[in-house]
Amino acid sequence: MRKFVFVVLMIILSGYFYAADFDTMTNEMASILKKGAETVSMEMKKHLGFYTGSGNIFPANTSQFLGLKFGLGGGVVLNSILFKAMSDPNVLVPNTGSKNEGDLSKYLAPIGTFPIPYNMIYGKVGLPFIDLDVGLRLGYFPRVDTGGTDYRIGWDSFHFGLEGRYLLWKDPTGLIKVDARLSGDFNYGNIMLSTKFTQEAYAGNTVIGTNENVSTFGLMWGGSSWGVKVVGGFNIPIVGSIYGGIGANLNFGAVNTRLGFDTKFKPTLGSEISYSLEGNSEIAYDLFDLRLLVGANIFFVNIGYEYNLLNGDMAVTIIPIALTF
Repeated sequence: MRKFVFVVLMIILSGYFYAADFDTMTNEMASILKKGAETVSMEMKKHLGFYTGSGNIFPANTSQFLGLKFGLGGGVVLNSILFKAMSDPNVLVPNTGSKNEGDLSKYLAPIGTFPIPYNMIYGKVGLPFIDLDVGLRLGYFPRVDTGGTDYRIGWDSFHFGLEGRYLLWKDPTGLIKVDARLSGDFNYGNIMLSTKFTQEAYAGNTVIGTNENVSTFGLMWGGSSWGVKVVGGFNIPIVGSIYGGIGANLNFGAVNTRLGFDTKFKPTLGSEISYSLEGNSEIAYDLFDLRLLVGANIFFVNIGYEYNLLNGDMAVTIIPIALTF
């Protein structure tokens, strides 16, 4: 009878310690996902406001009534975190000191290095009785999902923008012009990643089994950017023009990061357990950015470059079809 009681007691205690180890592991992993989501959101909030306001880069050629302009093109924003992430894949991985971080860097690092693209179709029309034109631009990436059995990548976004340009000054020859611009842009989108991997599961420094993970990452954003710019340009007859300027934008919106694990835990003792963990973080965009811009319009092609003076972000825009009537 005493032996039976002892065996029962050992079974109960082993179950207790097993449950305690499992709770320790899952609590650590939940904390890692939460901190990982916060780390990504804290970084991307610096860039997505600038991204929303990028692409409004046109020659200093404000139209009078009924001057028409049309264009089709796109560009890409290179985040300043790009070069850090290329040299240190763990730059966006929180330093938790837990061995359960595992392969988190494999799907956090690409977010820092991911060049964020945009496309656009735009039109502008001059207004009567005043040196002012107004324009509209639209951008849209339909939902795209690609990948294999061990990973998936998805992306989509939508953009809507308005801009007004007023001619401040031109020289008597009309070769040199300076204009002021007001713009409002709205952008919404998301990036989704998922991958499968297996890693050892820890309670502290002790291996208690293995985790077969399906890891999911979601980066969602939405907001607006309101800008004012002063741009000057020099027209080159027949060929086109070169131009440059400075601008400031106010950004309103938020980035939401979601990190998740759908896991099969295979303990060294006991039966398999399936569980899901998730970490979320939503943080507002950086309110303000200050940008320099330069560009050239050569025949029917417009190329522009923007640089964020506050954090080093860059945007490159190419409009291969830029028509003026």
